[in-house]
Amino acid sequence: MRDVSAKLCPEQAPTDQDALYAFRTLIEYCVARRTDPLLYDQRPGHLPPDAQSADSYRRWHRAARRAGVPGVWTRGKLLVATPEAWATPLPRRRRPVLVGSASGDDPALDAALGLRAARGSR
Repeated sequence: MRDVSAKLCPEQAPTDQDALYAFRTLIEYCVARRTDPLLYDQRPGHLPPDAQSADSYRRWHRAARRAGVPGVWTRGKLLVATPEAWATPLPRRRRPVLVGSASGDDPALDAALGLRAARGSR
C-alpha cells in the first residue's frame, strides 16, 4: 500500500511510524468504546452500573416504556435502554391499599364499588 500512495502523492506518503501510530490510535479508541457501554439490557454484564438485579431492570424497563421515556425499546427479547433514558426519573404512582370492606357488611355497596370480599385463610 505504501508503494501505491507514494506514486500518487510522493511528498505526503505516510511512513511506517505514521501508520503504526494511526493503528494504535484506532485500537485505543475501539477498546475505550467497548468498555463504555452505549446501551443497557437485562443480560449479565450489560446492566446499568447501579441496577440492583436483572429483575429490577425489567420492571424499570416496563415502567419506562409505559411512561414513554425516549431511548427505551425492545429488540427481540432484549429490553434495551440508553444511558440517558436510565438517568431519566420515572413518575411514581402509589396505588392505595384497601384494608377490609369499605362498606362494612353491605355486599350490595361492595359490588357497586367494585370491591371483592377478601378470602380468609384456609
